[in-house]
Amino acid sequence: MLLAALPTDAGQTPIDAGVSREGARLLTTTRLLLDSSLNTDQEMRDLLQDLELVLVQVARLEPTRHREELRFIRASLDEHDIVPRVREAVAISP
Repeated sequence: MLLAALPTDAGQTPIDAGVSREGARLLTTTRLLLDSSLNTDQEMRDLLQDLELVLVQVARLEPTRHREELRFIRASLDEHDIVPRVREAVAISP
């Protein structure tokens, strides 16, 4: 999972540009799911909205200037319990 794989302490090491590209790809998928008429579960909708906000941040990560952005992303992930909620949703889905 992209979000769980984000470094916790990035230091000065550049982040691979593929992280931003994957974030953008997942953001597109998340937005499609949010817009789907099949999305009637409010809990899932709330999760997708929280996930969308974080993925916007991931998609905009710059490879060399990312230390502060990663802190904001980590704070959002922790504040909204996104990773555990995604894992739970995946485990429940058919």
